[in-house]
Formats: sequence, C-alpha cells, structure tokens
Amino acid sequence: MSVRKRIIELIAKNIKGVDVSTITNEHTLEDLGADSLDSVEIVLAIEQEFDIEIEDNEFDELQNFGKLVEYVEDMSQ
Repeated sequence: MSVRKRIIELIAKNIKGVDVSTITNEHTLEDLGADSLDSVEIVLAIEQEFDIEIEDNEFDELQNFGKLVEYVEDMSQ
C-alpha cells in the first residue's frame, strides 16, 4: 500500500466523518476537520506506522497533505 493511502487511512481513523475521497495535496488537517488534538494524534500514528520521528518544528512546516506525504516518503526510505 502506498504511503499516501496509509496516511489517508490514519486520517480517517482520527477525524470522524472525513470524506477521504475528497482529500487533495492542498488540504491541511484543519481543512479536513482536525483540531489540535486530532493533529497530534495523527502525527503520533504516522510516527508509529512508518517508524519515524517528526519534530514539532518540522510538522509546522508541513502545511498541507502533499508536503506531509512527501516528507514521510523521504523519511521512511
């Protein structure tokens, strides 16, 4: 399964009611309905799923879904 699909699954588990079929690279977690607690839970889930560590300052720079996927792809290689 691709990194993108795995992250979408994690988002769907943490944001109730999100329509994953509408997620584009430009969406932010806030656009998808995540509050700050949801965002933290998603980051923790991504770190566990991909066995990586995302620093707080790095996460702040990952402003949209596309950048998040690209970052995880780079870190998990």
